[in-house]
Amino acid sequence: MSVPLSNLLADLEREAGADTAAAFARLIVEDLADTPAGDGRVSTASTPAGLGALYEHLCATAHALHGAILTRPAFHAIHEPESNILCFRHAGDGSLPDDRLDARNLELRTACNNEGDGWITSTALGGRRVLRVTMMSPRTTSADRERVLNELESMGGRLLRAP
Repeated sequence: MSVPLSNLLADLEREAGADTAAAFARLIVEDLADTPAGDGRVSTASTPAGLGALYEHLCATAHALHGAILTRPAFHAIHEPESNILCFRHAGDGSLPDDRLDARNLELRTACNNEGDGWITSTALGGRRVLRVTMMSPRTTSADRERVLNELESMGGRLLRAP
């Protein structure tokens, strides 16, 4: 990321005024804060600087996930994250051709979302199916990250062994 979000919000505050910048930050925080479980809102800062710090924390969380993926041979990181988004691929032991891995990664996404603790999406990059995560919760811990990676690795291994 070339310009931290906190700098962009500070620019908005300087150019449009503190009230406008604060209203924009509240709008973004309210959008980010809705939880999928419907159990309320996540408590976050509602100032431009607070929102910038939150976003930078989420980017750091994506970087930490990237680092964890690099230590696991069953996964391939597609890129180093430049934001709070990371794409990667489960490749297992590397014995399946790309077209079968594409199908298995899509199945893995569904299995994770139906059975696991995390929520992931999928996209195609360079003609290949990849898993995509967007770090959104400031409450995500290293234990959460490891638990989800362990689940993905286990589910992915099971799927790769399936006929």
